[in-house]
Amino acid sequence: MFCCFLCDEQRQLVSNRRVDGLCNRCAGTVSDVRVQYIFRFCFFPVCRSHTSRIICSRCGAHYKSR
Repeated sequence: MFCCFLCDEQRQLVSNRRVDGLCNRCAGTVSDVRVQYIFRFCFFPVCRSHTSRIICSRCGAHYKSR
């Protein structure tokens, strides 16, 4: 039996900017990262979505978005 997956997800960084404040875990700087997700089926783009996240630049901890 041969099974082939034709679905794909691609992530692309749209913008990255510094935000005031420090990380609670490592006291590193935090940045607001906007990511675009592109979902594909049979190599055709089906859906696009944008997500904004606040991430520590040193340890990679995720915080709640605004």
